[in-house]
Amino acid sequence: MLRNIVLCLLLIVTPRFADGAVLYLVDLFNNIGRPIQLLDARTGSVWTAISPGESKGVMYWEGVTLRVSGRSLHFSRVDPPKEYTRGLFSVTFKAQLNPDLRIYLLPPNSQPPVTHTPPQPRGFPLSAR
Repeated sequence: MLRNIVLCLLLIVTPRFADGAVLYLVDLFNNIGRPIQLLDARTGSVWTAISPGESKGVMYWEGVTLRVSGRSLHFSRVDPPKEYTRGLFSVTFKAQLNPDLRIYLLPPNSQPPVTHTPPQPRGFPLSAR
């Protein structure tokens, strides 16, 4: 339901802003075998969780902040190449959090879990800082 609300909001709001930045929705797959929590980067509060083997749509404006086994991880934003994105009004892409705690970009037609991640474009996989 949250994903549907976010997608509806994205259809209302233009994904490109005055400074040329794109608002992305990343379809993030949890491939680490334990739950992850998505955090508000400013407050640190949990706003949703992704169970092992599940995906959720996540707003990707300034990056993504996760909590894994009590450890907070922030992944800074790196824009994916256009060939990895989909959408007209909202721009989405697929990614997978792997056991090495890095976020891998997935081809648009892939079905997670992807056991052998393809070669990654510049800036990927994302590593937490």
